[in-house]
Parts: sequence; C-alpha cells; structure tokens
Amino acid sequence: MARNVHQYRHLARIHQEINALFERFMDASTGGGMDLWDPPVDIFQKGENLHLRIDLPGVERKDVSLAIRGGGLVIRGQKRSNRYPLTGPICFHCMEITHGRFEKVIHLAHTVDIRNSTARMKDGVLFLKLPIIRDRRGTDIEIQVDSE
Repeated sequence: MARNVHQYRHLARIHQEINALFERFMDASTGGGMDLWDPPVDIFQKGENLHLRIDLPGVERKDVSLAIRGGGLVIRGQKRSNRYPLTGPICFHCMEITHGRFEKVIHLAHTVDIRNSTARMKDGVLFLKLPIIRDRRGTDIEIQVDSE
C-alpha cells in the first residue's frame, strides 16, 4: 500500500527541530553556542523573485545584519533582554520570552542579485525580496572566431 510522503512532512519537521535544539543546547553547554533562539522563516518564490519573511519580534532594525555567503543568506542579530523592575524581590512563575544573540543561515536554492535586493522591517517582521539570477550554465554561447 503506497503512502503519501506528505503525510509524514510534519513528523520530519519536528525531527529537524528537535535535532537543531539538541545541537544548540550542546554548543551552549560547552560555551561554543551563540544562540538558543531560532527565528521562524517563510520562503516562497513569486515570478523571478525569492521572498522571505522572518519573524523577529522585539528585535530592532539596528540589531539585524544580513549577508550572502557561500550560497546562503546569513541573518545575525540580537534581541535585547526585557527590563524588569529591580526594586524589591521578584519571583518568576514563567519565563518563556527568549533574548540574546542569534544567527541563522538559510540555504538559497537560486543565485540571487544582491544589488537589486530589498529588505524592510515592519512590526517585528523582516521582509526580503531577492531577484533570482537564472543559471547560465549549460547554455550554448556562440563564440565568434576572427580570421587572421
């Protein structure tokens, strides 16, 4: 009986997230880790552009940097810690809001035109539009030979 591969897509995603969490935890426990926060990203293609939406709640524009390196988009930043009142004793019952530095590398399936790319940040969401450069490998290019 054939099974639809898409039935297991959610399980595969959970497996990836658990592995990533474990790797970050091990790096952090040895002092080599940079982050415990992995901002979620949506990537889609529309026409000749890749569009990315990165949720960065609580991160200011000045604390985010972007670079293309080795076929991947590198997003670095810092979410500054929340300021809590320091007068008198304080006892947290729950503390789920993460903060600190983060770095995320997103593999890009296409070569993109950096010079014509755009990025904007609004309401804690970073929007990127990356024009795709079509791969020219494998295309016949006629070379003219001059006679002497």
